[in-house]
Amino acid sequence: MKLKRCPNMHYYDEDKYAQCPHCAAARPAEPAPVPKPAPQPVKEPVKEPAGEPAPDGTWRCSCGAVNNGKFCVQCGTRKPSEEEAAAPEKPAAVSLGKWVCSCGNENEGNFCNRCGSPRPAPETAPPEPEGEAEKSLTSVISEVSFTGNIEDAKEKAAADDDEGVTQIIFDELADELVLGWLVAANTEIKGKVFTVAETSATVGRSDPEHPVSIDLHGDRAVSRGAQAVIVYDPLNKKFFIQSTGGKTPVYVNRQMLLAPTELSAYDVILLGTTELVFVPLCSEKFSW
Repeated sequence: MKLKRCPNMHYYDEDKYAQCPHCAAARPAEPAPVPKPAPQPVKEPVKEPAGEPAPDGTWRCSCGAVNNGKFCVQCGTRKPSEEEAAAPEKPAAVSLGKWVCSCGNENEGNFCNRCGSPRPAPETAPPEPEGEAEKSLTSVISEVSFTGNIEDAKEKAAADDDEGVTQIIFDELADELVLGWLVAANTEIKGKVFTVAETSATVGRSDPEHPVSIDLHGDRAVSRGAQAVIVYDPLNKKFFIQSTGGKTPVYVNRQMLLAPTELSAYDVILLGTTELVFVPLCSEKFSW
């Protein structure tokens, strides 16, 4: 027997024990290590079959839409039974917005989820009539062009070798015949009289490149060149005025001129800041 003392002042037989049995008995046992859990394989989510009720009482249609009525709001399919739940899915239909069925139920799909009625077809505009659309008077006037003067047209019309020239219905009107007047009603030219002596008289602010028949050169608010044109119709003995698209609008009796408009006696034409009172000479009572 070989007696030995441990650091804690315990005596033990060294031949029998490799360490102090008193200290070993007092020391708590170490817990065994816990093995790590083995990785589990990832499972794909189970797809809900069509027609199976959802937790909130709704059911999923074969097209993928979730419904709470007897019919699918997207494709109009009736709620399938358990035997029909395994049917292949259809692509989801596109919603076209809310609509009210004839039964009074409001829906968002293509079929009513109460009675199964289909969504009404959208109203379509009637087709336009075949053939060329009727042109407006403004477009017709804008397409008409005339070059030269009245005398040139008369000579061409009288030529024997020119059968295609259009005869002029007002060729009896001589130059410089008075057709009417424009009288300035305001600004520094108040009372000034402008004579309308052409069947197509232009009104505006004249410059060397853009001469006009009636020149309002003192009004800087008037566009350069022709801003309006006054046309006399000798067949019907009427006057018309049309804007030529200047930088500033033209008004007749405080109404903006948007289309060819018939002029009556004492109509007030506003160009820039100048007001012109129209006084016709030719009319049903008198004409050249």
